[in-house]
Amino acid sequence: MDSVFGFQGEGYVCLAGDARAINSIFVLKQHHDKIVQVSDRMLLAMVGEAGDTEQLSEFVKVNLRLLELRLGHLSTHMAANWLRTKMAESLRKSPYQVNCLLAGMDAETPALYHLDFYGTLAKLSFGAHGYCGHFLLSLFDKHWHEGMTKEEALPLVELLGGELKGRFLLHQDTFIVKIISTEGVETHEVNIKGHQDVGRPPVAEEPVAEAEAETEMSAQRPALTIQAE
Repeated sequence: MDSVFGFQGEGYVCLAGDARAINSIFVLKQHHDKIVQVSDRMLLAMVGEAGDTEQLSEFVKVNLRLLELRLGHLSTHMAANWLRTKMAESLRKSPYQVNCLLAGMDAETPALYHLDFYGTLAKLSFGAHGYCGHFLLSLFDKHWHEGMTKEEALPLVELLGGELKGRFLLHQDTFIVKIISTEGVETHEVNIKGHQDVGRPPVAEEPVAEAEAETEMSAQRPALTIQAE
């Protein structure tokens, strides 16, 4: 039931993940950060088995640092393809049951990569992992647009989070949001207020005057009496 999603904007990438750690029908933790900063310019959002996500995040952190020391510079494209290779190599040995979104900033250029546990990599403008993908991709298609500003990022997260809260039995009402740009990494917490009904048409409200007139007419009607034969 983990949900992570992200999208690319004008000079930034936004990643968001629900803040609950869930196992089956049980809530294990109310504030769990599923987005890890693996370098100064990269964020990794993960869903999957709890042990695998912890191991993979530490593995990526230390190895990206090693690659930076060896090469002097490491772009998001290079990091994404290195991670894809490692996921594919481990697939037949000890596979990581983890799906990832990798976000990074290369100079002034943002990048977002979608990677699953089979080692399939794609560069996208927006993406999602978990059951949330069944609902959010259509909303991204409708509400996301090229050149989104930072001011538009959090309202879009609130819209997407409201959809998930209304769809799932275990409400996902708190999301940890991280935005990476040339200014660094910003962390926000988005709390979804209220409950969003889905699949139910709006109920038209009767005008007050008509409702009062109907009440008066009902009061003036004579009572119905039944006579026994």
